[in-house]
Amino acid sequence: MNACAACLHASVLRSESLTFAERRHSSTVEVARLLRLEPEEMLEELRRDHPDIDESLAVTTERLLDEWCEREGLWTVCRHEPEFPERLRRFDSLSDVPAVIYGVGRKELFDELTDDNGLAIVGARRASAYGREVAYSLANEAAGAGMIVVSGMALGVDGAAHRGALQGGGRTIAVLAGGPEQAYPRSHRLLHEQIRAAGCVISENPPGAQAQRWAFVARNRLIAGLGAMTVFVEGSAESGAMHTVRFAEELGSGIGAVPGPITGPLSVGPNKLLAVEGVTVVCGLSDVLEELAITPMAPRLPGFADDGLDELPAAILELIAAGDRTPRELAQSLPASVPREISRALGQLELRGMIERETSGEYVRRR
Repeated sequence: MNACAACLHASVLRSESLTFAERRHSSTVEVARLLRLEPEEMLEELRRDHPDIDESLAVTTERLLDEWCEREGLWTVCRHEPEFPERLRRFDSLSDVPAVIYGVGRKELFDELTDDNGLAIVGARRASAYGREVAYSLANEAAGAGMIVVSGMALGVDGAAHRGALQGGGRTIAVLAGGPEQAYPRSHRLLHEQIRAAGCVISENPPGAQAQRWAFVARNRLIAGLGAMTVFVEGSAESGAMHTVRFAEELGSGIGAVPGPITGPLSVGPNKLLAVEGVTVVCGLSDVLEELAITPMAPRLPGFADDGLDELPAAILELIAAGDRTPRELAQSLPASVPREISRALGQLELRGMIERETSGEYVRRR
């Protein structure tokens, strides 16, 4: 683990503060005030309700240093390291620079983030078929053109964006409100595995942290911070995606919106945003590239071996061809393999275009 002890302590303190805010505050303004306090000031507030907070923080920090890194395959980057993204240092203007970024998956992809290659795609959880299709297509093209798609792995637009990026080459980063090692929502366990295999999953909260309500607002500022442009695909005017848009505006990042039918309630947010000066109409990747004045890179694919499949993916491919169509059936046929290994292999096969998942949840060979 590369993060220094002081930053680890500060990140654990912030995570405890989010738990405290969940119980005590209903005001977004009050929570924002709490989370922007200096560590010592934040600690003083927590001590009033948690007399044992100092001991708890010391134990949690020690576990981070001694156990979690090895157990979860975790990597970290703290704000004192040169690898820490310059875009996140701009939160100095918001007095809210993350102390530590915890990640699982391909750290080298995270290290590739620059001022102009991250594309944040956000929108409604209960997205329409139109919204999911647009998010998938935009992310697919962006990843294929060498950009890194950033989103929150939520249902709806977020999930569609990650899947599109995975199919476009795997260049995607999921930002979570809880610890990076645990899928949220749980229904996205397979997607979490696929992103870990091809891209990476990050959080400013340490492993084991639960996704608290206020952590999602904080999570949204990281999504905005990592994107050279934030694109609002679909959602109401009060959608949580608007938090991400407002953070992007504060940071001076590009903002885009996808126009939708005026009769659709989920088009209200993007359509209203398009009335604001400086917001880009996004009908395709070309609009994003033109606004950012960048030239697309050649398509890049995940680094899978070209000389054949590993033993487990090959066995799974044969079982699917023979009639085992669900992860449960595959697990029964492969008792020596744990479910996580099977999920990871399924994700690799899907990314290589060898299988596809149907709406029923079953896997089939692609011709």
